[in-house]
Amino acid sequence: MATGAALATGTALASVGAGSTNDGPALEEPEGWTSHGGTAGNTRHVPSAGGFDELTAVAWQYEHNGLAAVVDGTVYLQTSGELHALDADDGTLLWVQQEISAAGTPAVDGDAVYVGGAELTALEASTGEVRWTEAFDDGASVPAPTVAFGAVYVAVDGALYAFDAADGSLRWEREFVGVTHQPQDRNGPREFAYAFNSGYGTVAATHGTIWALLDERRNEGLAGTDALVALDPLTGETRWSDHLDTGHLGNGLTATEERLFIEDPAEEGVIVFDVTSRESVGIVSDAFVTAATDETAITRGRHGLEAIGPSISWDAAAPYVFGTPTIAGDTVVLAHDKDDSSRVDEIVGLELEDGSEKWAFEFDEKQWSDGFSVECIVDDGVVYVNRNEGLTAIRPAGDGEDDADDGNEAADDEGTETGEAADEDGEEDDEGESEETDSTADDEQSGSDSEPDDTETEEPVETDDGDGGDSVPGFTGGGALLGGAVGLEWLRRRASSKETVEK
Repeated sequence: MATGAALATGTALASVGAGSTNDGPALEEPEGWTSHGGTAGNTRHVPSAGGFDELTAVAWQYEHNGLAAVVDGTVYLQTSGELHALDADDGTLLWVQQEISAAGTPAVDGDAVYVGGAELTALEASTGEVRWTEAFDDGASVPAPTVAFGAVYVAVDGALYAFDAADGSLRWEREFVGVTHQPQDRNGPREFAYAFNSGYGTVAATHGTIWALLDERRNEGLAGTDALVALDPLTGETRWSDHLDTGHLGNGLTATEERLFIEDPAEEGVIVFDVTSRESVGIVSDAFVTAATDETAITRGRHGLEAIGPSISWDAAAPYVFGTPTIAGDTVVLAHDKDDSSRVDEIVGLELEDGSEKWAFEFDEKQWSDGFSVECIVDDGVVYVNRNEGLTAIRPAGDGEDDADDGNEAADDEGTETGEAADEDGEEDDEGESEETDSTADDEQSGSDSEPDDTETEEPVETDDGDGGDSVPGFTGGGALLGGAVGLEWLRRRASSKETVEK
């Protein structure tokens, strides 16, 4: 019953401020993998009406790798401080911008590409020509931007900025947010002035709202916990704010219309927050990163995957080691490996409904130490991953050249450097563990403001047996999920119907 007790302790986040978080302009996102986490909400979700076909062959490999966005037939690759644009069909280089010091995943919106690094830079998507740049005091590094509502949002050195996407003019700036909190050692509540978390993936957009994580290390009263804020995207005014439960931290944020998922490195879990009730409804344990639709979420931890939804509850546990999940239609796409040097690297597709394996694409050699930190970028039925030979596009049968190789020889024949480092921790990784196109996937990430690194530092990941422990009951259409009776009934159902991926 210890699990039930842990599930039922989700504490409500009291409402502070006025106005609904749904009031405001509609969010219009372009199709494709447009930015860090794939969308302005960092959801790692790509809708696909026709499902996702089995991958069968390597379509092409580019001689560099790094952090990428893929939109409307073009791959925008940030590599070694440069931005390269590639034809998504065959990997042909369209243009390269070398006169910037870029870092993080680029964001694409309309006919422009936005990238952080030494400066915030906007470029012409068709040519790579610089439209405008914005530098910050003391050479502060700019994380991967969030583009929504005609603006570019970046949290730099504790402040959140909104720049007009067209001309780079400043719309608004917030240096801190007042959050009412009652510390355990004080008699009454007090207001703390929180600054913004300047890490990667800590700002997200939903319809009418900009959500942001606030940093306990950047507040004037040392409240002992991080906080969350909802802002008006046009003015920056606070609509709602509150602290997380005491001792909880946040270093990554996934936002859907109904729920937020906050990565908590202190608890090695993901906090589930209900937008309507404004309540924290529990924590998915052994979870570091989330892919989510409006109804279903897949979390990945050290020891496996956990799926939660209105009619979905399954997990896939060790000894299988999974990379960062992406939801493409009815398929969960992710890197997959077993901690066994005799096995080759794989990209697998799992059924979203039950976690069973639909298909597996095998490379012809093992390069990833365990695949844990590898992210699959997905667009138009094609998966892009970083390999030693460079960024690699894998396609279904009949999509592209029929004679494309199904392994790594394509790049070898061209004499590319097989030892070239992948840009896997390109966004933030305080523990030095690799991340392929996704900084927030790092289970040890602390959310520091250090400048990203484009060097692969992949290390083996411990894969103790286990099923991930506690998790959150399936979503419902209403507010909080974890009333005592509901939690116990869910535990009973989970004990009798728990499924694991069989290999």
